[in-house]
Amino acid sequence: MTETPGDGTVELQIEEVVEVAAGQAVVTVRCLRGPVFLEAGFTRLIPQLPRAERHSPPPTGPATAIDLKLTKIVRYRELRGLDAVHTALVTLRGPGVEQLRSATRDFGCQIVQGTNTARERRKGNP
Repeated sequence: MTETPGDGTVELQIEEVVEVAAGQAVVTVRCLRGPVFLEAGFTRLIPQLPRAERHSPPPTGPATAIDLKLTKIVRYRELRGLDAVHTALVTLRGPGVEQLRSATRDFGCQIVQGTNTARERRKGNP
């Protein structure tokens, strides 16, 4: 797996919210900054608004505080981590799951931002 850029921040882009129930959400995500490992904590939900023009960078809205933990990653099979640019079905648990929304052309998408656990960082993983 490739290394997380400098500050250790990991990011997942929410593509589709499959199910939300009992304080957890099953969502399809694309890893933007990673790798991200099981038990990673996510503390910011950042809306990424639709692009004004095709080649312009997407604008972002104000971040919302969340407290989510990554508890499952499935990409053909269950995995311990997900490298940048890959897409997977993941389970996120904790306060804030009810704020997750599927990406749409009119709404844009959301990005959850956080860090891997200290244990993963100590193992030499970002």
